[in-house]
Amino acid sequence: MKDRLDQLRKRILDIDGELVRLLAERARLALEIGRIKCDLGVPLQDPDREREVLKNAKRIPHHPLEPSQVDALFTRILEICRDAQIQAAPAAGSGRS
Repeated sequence: MKDRLDQLRKRILDIDGELVRLLAERARLALEIGRIKCDLGVPLQDPDREREVLKNAKRIPHHPLEPSQVDALFTRILEICRDAQIQAAPAAGSGRS
């Protein structure tokens, strides 16, 4: 029983590492998107796109997570990436909405 517990905890640590790497890659892509948006002079926040991302995330099989939990996770991920875009914007107020 203890061996199984250790195996499961090890797998969770492995998954946590994968999650952090994937979130970092997502953040890098979001920063690049933010730079492009600034160059184009468009707002960094795009509510329609954020709704699309949330809708797509909830389509992915997520049992045993509840749809509201998936929504909360992705809402926070979007907030973090948007904040990074705003902080990286070349000038205060540039492209923000």
